[in-house]
Amino acid sequence: MRFEARLRVPAAIDEGVAGPFVDQLLQDPDDGEVVAREGDAEEGSVRIAFEADEQADAELHARLLAERAPGVEVRDVVPA
Repeated sequence: MRFEARLRVPAAIDEGVAGPFVDQLLQDPDDGEVVAREGDAEEGSVRIAFEADEQADAELHARLLAERAPGVEVRDVVPA
């Protein structure tokens, strides 16, 4: 199944700041892909789509991604 995780990322809209965060989150093609950026220059979020077998696996995947970069938090994980 395909899921989307919305992760809070500091300055998610400013590519100069958000780019390094996203690079830390997505180290491998299987980690997922950014499908949207939301928010403003102070704080925002990125939505990352990825494959997982079930909701619990998707939530774990999102938490593991968030742990890769400082200040990143999981907001929600939903089926895409």
